[in-house]
Amino acid sequence: MLLVVCTCLSALYYWDPTRAYYKRFKESDEFRYESIDPRFLAVDPASFISIHNRAERDGARERLIEVIWGASGMPHDRMPDSIEKNIHALTGVPTDCPELEFAYTHLRLKCQVGKYASWENLSGIDELTVSVGPAYTASVGVFRPKNVNGTLLIYQNGYAST
Repeated sequence: MLLVVCTCLSALYYWDPTRAYYKRFKESDEFRYESIDPRFLAVDPASFISIHNRAERDGARERLIEVIWGASGMPHDRMPDSIEKNIHALTGVPTDCPELEFAYTHLRLKCQVGKYASWENLSGIDELTVSVGPAYTASVGVFRPKNVNGTLLIYQNGYAST
């Protein structure tokens, strides 16, 4: 009986939605997914930035493209499967969103767009969907600021939802 109980608890812990909720409840800050080892808090990330001019930027971009897509280069003909503009203006819950957040490990951005409503500098949000494989469609958000500063920030959230 003990073996069955331990097996069930282990399966629940290693099932992505359960593990994500467990780790979030464990943290005191709702925006922190897991604890950060204190030794990493002493690291200055800016000291690792090695790109200081256009030539270094272009070289780094080419190396990154080759690492991701190989010698054939970036697939310039690949486009998102769909683009939904101004999802921040949606009212109510869209019909294609699950009722329970933990029903899926990755919800579409438009299902959680209310979490960004209080952002002061937010002009709008567009959602791009990209089929990555037969069982997974990525939901990509384009956050447009009211006051632009010429800097593009790209953030890959991973599987921790928003």
